[in-house]
Amino acid sequence: MDYSKNFLTEEQIDESNILALPVSEIRNQLDLYIHFKGIFENSDGKQLYADGYFTVEEVFSSAYEFSEQEREQELHMAEGDWPNILYVRAVRGTKYSNNSLFVDEVYQLKKDIELTEPLFFYENVIEICKEIGLPTPKPLELVNQKRFNYDPHLINKKSIFTVLEASSIAANIEPPKPHPKYKDMISVPSSDEYKVILESLCDCIKGQHETGFHLITRELWVKSNDEFGEEFSRWYENGTCLKARVDIDLTNTLLSKAELIMWCEFMGIDTGLEVNSKEPSLSVEALEVRSNKLNDEVERERDEHQREKELLQKSIDSLNEELLQEKANQQGFSENGSDGLVFPIRTKKLEAALSAQKKFWSDYDKNHPPLQKQIGAYIAEQLGKDKGRDAEELTKAIQPDEVTRCK
Repeated sequence: MDYSKNFLTEEQIDESNILALPVSEIRNQLDLYIHFKGIFENSDGKQLYADGYFTVEEVFSSAYEFSEQEREQELHMAEGDWPNILYVRAVRGTKYSNNSLFVDEVYQLKKDIELTEPLFFYENVIEICKEIGLPTPKPLELVNQKRFNYDPHLINKKSIFTVLEASSIAANIEPPKPHPKYKDMISVPSSDEYKVILESLCDCIKGQHETGFHLITRELWVKSNDEFGEEFSRWYENGTCLKARVDIDLTNTLLSKAELIMWCEFMGIDTGLEVNSKEPSLSVEALEVRSNKLNDEVERERDEHQREKELLQKSIDSLNEELLQEKANQQGFSENGSDGLVFPIRTKKLEAALSAQKKFWSDYDKNHPPLQKQIGAYIAEQLGKDKGRDAEELTKAIQPDEVTRCK
């Protein structure tokens, strides 16, 4: 089992403020632990491998030993008090050692270990606090929490950040504040960590990051120079892929908090920020405005639906009329023996010709074809006048092509 998170250094306890007092106030009452990894030899001469936590059983102090470099600098000749060094000579096994055989057994170390940073067991700290009446230590989770150099609760109230603010938050630096008199005068952090984070953030805004991550801005501004060398900022459409060499305007380019959090999670950076999913409560007036808007939208939808319905009905009626007319035309021509030949406009001559063709040529005897006189007389009768030129021409027109007559 991993007990590493239960063992804390003095610095971790004090920085996390889990105790009401500095740990130095109760240090003499606490057990000192070290993590030992090596070989022990028991009283029988048997060697055992150890990799766990042991209490310090025996320590001794030694005068400070100057290194060769310090001696060359003649520091050993300098006046002043040099601290003694504590060394661990023996340890006692605990249930947090990696072997049950070690529990309560004392082992001499083959080589003394310098006690530079002793460990304290969290449960032991709680026990001592109870004994002396100190307030119960805060939860252990607070020790491993990241300490921010800004107030996440306060920063979390914002929804939009400049690139300068966003990169500062990602680098765990308090966002810079504008000069009270000169708003354009903003100091940019100079730490190497900040520079790397800023460069990576700008690469993602440009769409130039090696992973392909493209951070979409709320407003995108790029620095440029006019023909006289004067600097100005040029606006670009959000999401525009830019060339790697362009210079993002850090104070005018804006990011949403949601995009910043998503980018930080992608980069493995804890900012302490979170997206506020809480919906604001609405006043009666706001509800009335929203209700009126919804009612207006419903009315517009209803009117549009009615107009579409009327247009569709007109289209259907028009198609039905065309269909009925087409059926009537086909039926009329079928009755007149058009044999599938349809004329767009029906005339008296056509009707007379079609009627004559149906009467005389639909089922004629090829050896005894009808006489032209008979056909002409019939057509003239249909036309309501004596045989004339029209009847003669129509008689010839309706005669089948395969019929030949002697001239």
